[in-house]
Amino acid sequence: MDALGIKLKSELEDFCSIEPKLKPYGSLKQIESLDNATKERILKQLALHRKIRESMGGLGYEDPEVTKKGLRMCLHEFGLKMAADITPYIKFGDIVEMYDSNFVQFHHNLVFYKYCSYELIDVFVRPMHELYSRPQEITDKIVSEALNILNDPFGVKKIHVPQHRISEIYGDRRRMFNIQLKFGTAVFDKNDRAVGFISTNTCTEATFHAV
Repeated sequence: MDALGIKLKSELEDFCSIEPKLKPYGSLKQIESLDNATKERILKQLALHRKIRESMGGLGYEDPEVTKKGLRMCLHEFGLKMAADITPYIKFGDIVEMYDSNFVQFHHNLVFYKYCSYELIDVFVRPMHELYSRPQEITDKIVSEALNILNDPFGVKKIHVPQHRISEIYGDRRRMFNIQLKFGTAVFDKNDRAVGFISTNTCTEATFHAV
């Protein structure tokens, strides 16, 4: 394993020592298979989460001010900007996620970890359809809503997807929960291209089912 991979391995393990419910990776091959650009991106994401934790100032991770601050820090770190300010729509306990145009998550707030039992590395590199199972008509609707945000990247949009149950696709104890998608907005790069989107949602129930 190269030096960058060794550093990533160490940082993943260190982060999961703070979040004991999470595993850093399944095997070292998962790290070795990544290109350097992806390794560097994940290292930046882990460093950002460390900064967010250090800046909480006694607030709980479900506090919307923690999420809002973390979101702004992420946008600054990656040189991105929101099409419209979604932060007034973020409520206590909301999960807030940022995806690229390929539906790979590259930011989530700390609330996300309350509802996730995946290996941390998979969260950062695998698209959502490889991680979560839901009815096909719901998946189609989510893709349609996301493309609408990307193709008409102005304002904050209400996401018109009904509440539904999703489950983790793999793992010994796959987590299931009900999710209500709420609002979304596009994310622009420094050249004003829509390169991703932010979404907010609430989780109302979480269970495990053994495999």
